[in-house]
Amino acid sequence: MRGLALAALGALSLVALALASSTVYHLASGKLSSGNLAVVSGGVGDVAAVLCLLPALRRGELRKLLKPKSTLKRGALLFIACTGLQLAGGLITTRICKVEYNPPVAGASLPLAIPVLLALAPVAEELVFRGAILAGLRQYGDYKALAASSLAFTLLHFKAVPTPMLPTMLLIALALGYSVLKWDTIAPSIVAHSLINLQALAAYLAS
Repeated sequence: MRGLALAALGALSLVALALASSTVYHLASGKLSSGNLAVVSGGVGDVAAVLCLLPALRRGELRKLLKPKSTLKRGALLFIACTGLQLAGGLITTRICKVEYNPPVAGASLPLAIPVLLALAPVAEELVFRGAILAGLRQYGDYKALAASSLAFTLLHFKAVPTPMLPTMLLIALALGYSVLKWDTIAPSIVAHSLINLQALAAYLAS
């Protein structure tokens, strides 16, 4: 599976993610703490997205993108670049825009948060955005595909972060997407995404 069919499957998986996540959120609302609710609903959405992508994971372009190519080294370099973007964006957000960020998963149980934030979310989101959508739209031009997939990724996080932080989220998405265009694999972006989430979780726990 490739081209527009792959991009369409990516869009379908994104819809499945949103529907599954919102359904679980509403069903479990009031039964779980806000942090655990965010983690559980997000995790279910991630699983739904990956299940939708199974046909493309069995064969075709998406499967090829999972091949490891200097994964840890490239993932670490990509993480460092994204950390620089985060620091610059965070400085602007806190000093100029006077915005404080309280993550939706604040107060979540660590046994729930760790597998979702460090494994499920990075794998699912990279498969959807940098895998299916980006790879599927490359027939229209690499930079158009990069812009479209990065905007979609940013919109997914629209309610999760304050509005002044969205430009930083977009820059990180562009960096992750560009790495896929350059290296023809999403493995480093999965590693970088996981490290970004680990950093955010550690910073929250330390605060």
